[in-house]
Amino acid sequence: MTEPIPPKMRNVKMVTLYHFTSELHLPLILEGGSLYTTESNISLRKPHAGPDVVWLTTHQAADARHGLHHSFVDKTRIRFTVSFRARDVHKWRPWARSHGVDPRWLDALAVSGGSSSWRVCTHPIDECDWVEIRDMVTGQVIDDIEYMEGIGA
Repeated sequence: MTEPIPPKMRNVKMVTLYHFTSELHLPLILEGGSLYTTESNISLRKPHAGPDVVWLTTHQAADARHGLHHSFVDKTRIRFTVSFRARDVHKWRPWARSHGVDPRWLDALAVSGGSSSWRVCTHPIDECDWVEIRDMVTGQVIDDIEYMEGIGA
């Protein structure tokens, strides 16, 4: 999944972060070759009030502090480890404030926990930036080609 870093990129500051998703979403992500942007939760009342984002965290393990446990699918099952330019990622709370989030809504979201670890990227993260895909239940590292062949895609 990763290739050698070209010489002109060697001095670029990189960051390693984690994106959690469900087993249900995995085939769609693999087929598309990107972690796509989604709702940034800038507004409670108006969908997509702010730029859409890819949600990331600095934590390797998804626990109750990340707000991932309030869904009908297990969004903690699959972990993508990604590495890309640090300048392309933002701490969610200051970023949300800069996009006009209501302070009460910001606090309400933070109650779910882990907001200090939340990061956002405003563009899709392509598979060339994926370091690893891991099933957090089995511990298995997922090879995207083998996985897609295994499900008949």
